[in-house]
Amino acid sequence: MKDLLEQFTPQDFIATLPEPSRSFTSEQFAAGINPLVIAHKIAYEPGEGLVTKGGELWPNDFLPKILTELQILLCTNDSKYQDLRKTLNGEVKISATVVSYAISNAIAVYVGMVAAICYPLVAMLLAAAVKISLEAWCKQVSESLSPTLQSKTQNLTDDK
Repeated sequence: MKDLLEQFTPQDFIATLPEPSRSFTSEQFAAGINPLVIAHKIAYEPGEGLVTKGGELWPNDFLPKILTELQILLCTNDSKYQDLRKTLNGEVKISATVVSYAISNAIAVYVGMVAAICYPLVAMLLAAAVKISLEAWCKQVSESLSPTLQSKTQNLTDDK
């Protein structure tokens, strides 16, 4: 997955987002906000960039589930996503949109949400992985995935 992601810039993924998610994410990235804080805002504060409303009705473990599935896909060789990795890595020319949608579709069943709801977070988190390097992203996400993920990401909102 590293080789696949290295062909993109963060802006390639951000540009695939609908407004206002695109503007919000671009502003947050430019301000140097921690990507997990941005993800938290998008997931739990609709109106802070997520086009789809009704976030207060979503499960509280929505973000940790997306992070877990992306971590499995991007940071491990787990067989769960072997076919997806093979398909995506086998494409010579592929757009950030296709990558984001394919991943959103693959993880949606494990997250318990439809792919369209997962998409903004997936695209933003892929942009973050490209920006800071896949290795750094994997480390940050691995450290964050714990029973206290929500409190950790909430505490990060005071930091940049």
